[in-house]
Formats: sequence, C-alpha cells, structure tokens
Amino acid sequence: MNYIAVQENCGADIFDKLVGTYVAEKNLDGTIKSAFSDGSQNDSLAYYLGLVQGRGDGTFDPNSAISRQEAAVMLIRAYDVCGGTMPQDPMTTDYIDGEEIADWALDSISMLASWNVMNGMENGAFMPKEQYSIEQCIVTFLRLYENAPISRKNGNIAPMFTYEQCRDYLNTITVNVEECIAGDSIITEEVDGPIASFIRLDVTGVMLGTASMYFLYKEGGIKPVDLGICSYPTPQNTIYSSLRTENLHFSENGQIFYCNAILPQDAILNTIDGDEILVHQSGTYQISIDVGTNRLIKLESADLSSIPHI
Repeated sequence: MNYIAVQENCGADIFDKLVGTYVAEKNLDGTIKSAFSDGSQNDSLAYYLGLVQGRGDGTFDPNSAISRQEAAVMLIRAYDVCGGTMPQDPMTTDYIDGEEIADWALDSISMLASWNVMNGMENGAFMPKEQYSIEQCIVTFLRLYENAPISRKNGNIAPMFTYEQCRDYLNTITVNVEECIAGDSIITEEVDGPIASFIRLDVTGVMLGTASMYFLYKEGGIKPVDLGICSYPTPQNTIYSSLRTENLHFSENGQIFYCNAILPQDAILNTIDGDEILVHQSGTYQISIDVGTNRLIKLESADLSSIPHI
C-alpha cells in the first residue's frame, strides 16, 4: 500500500483514505465493508485494490508468514495497480525447482526475474515456499521501482485519483469560514501553481488549533507538506496552530515552492524526563520546497545566524 502511494504521488495515510473513499465497497452507513472476517481495514483496502485475495474461506490470515511465490504475485499485482500490464505469452523459468512453483505464481516469478527484481538462490533454485524475509521485501520493492517499465521514476504512471477527486476529498474535511465552529477544518490559504496547488487547512478552536498543509498535484495525487518548522507540542499550544505563513508562491515553472514562516514563540520539545529542548527559536524563516519530491530545499532564518534544529 505504501509503495503504491509513492507511485501515485500520495502521502500514505491520504492514499488509504482516497482508496476508502473512491474504491472500497461501503456499508449502508457509509463505512468500509470488511473484506475478511479476521482482517483490519488496511487489509480490506488492499483487497479492494486487488493486491490480496485472502485464503478463500473469508479469512485473511494476517499473522501468517509470506512465501516467496506469494510475494512475487503481490509485487506484480502492485505493478498492475499502478498501470503495468503482464505479457500475453506465457513465460518460463529455468529454476532447478521450477516444478515446485505453483501455476498461479509462475508468470509473476518469471516477469520479476526478467526485470532483475526477484531472483533465485545461488544454487539455481527459486525456493517458492520459503519465507519471504524483510530484507527481501525492501530490496524487491526498490528494484520494482527502479527496473519496472511502468514507474514514477520513468514518469509514466497513470494517476489513480485525479486532481478533482483529490480536491473533492479535501472538501469533505473542510467547511466554509462562515459556517465553522470549534474543531472544524477550513482552508485559510491556497496558492495555485503549474504543477500543484498549495493548500493550508486550519482546525479552529483555542486549545485544539492545528494546521495541515498539502500539495495537490494537477496530474493527480496529494501529499502533506512539511515546512521544516517542527510541530512539537509547546506549553501554550501546537506550533502549527500559531505558525503564520506569508509570501507564498511557486517558481515560474512550478517546480519550487517558496514561503516565509513566522514563528511567534519558541518551539520547545518537552521530553519524557521533563527536560525542555529548543527546537526552533521564534522568528521569520525563509523556506523553499521541491514540489515534485516534496523535499525541503532550504530553511533559513531571516533573524538568526544559526538555526537550532533536530
């Protein structure tokens, strides 16, 4: 699920909510219909995306180990969700234990091997029923991103959720300023750029005030934006509730987002031991962010020669 979220240019939590909104089956009360008798909501979301099918008896068996051939099938299903297609002609493998590979996994294993995503052991065996390890999981997902013909790396992912759908999702968690009450989310700032729009949502209320910021991409997808000013709790409130932003704009090509962030009070981290750590001093900070990768490029203080930052 997290891998597909990256491919679809979404934050992981937001992607789950988009799948729940636009893909998952619903109960009469609008909640997500459980796909399994023993699974979590995330398992159901994976089912509605076509990533998993369960054991066939209505169970998901969430605590069971994953075999290497099951992993191969799920990797290809993830590729398929992102717009990839399998070849029409049956594929073959030359593993010495090829007869042990289940028919339902053969094409997936062959395809991954052809991309150097998931290979056999040094002795020429694939070992389809052996447990799929965490190390193998990390390596194969990275290779799938790097080597598969369809990938965000290659810029040819077909977006699952459009700009309009992502915008509609944000609208479901916001209200008009005139109608807001304590605890409501309202859009307080919005800047449009060639690649994405920047949107700031503030939750109203004296004690519960917070702010969330997003890039809403024109090609589809939505990610939370971290300005680099830490939002640790302070004795007064949460930093983002009092953080002011100004001079918000995109570069001419839309690839860089700029803003000034004004922190009216020191950002203090209260540790479990009762110590206080200065995270950021109050003042004005000049910020720039790469819109495509959502990574912080620059965080400089306009008032200080150095910035305490953890």
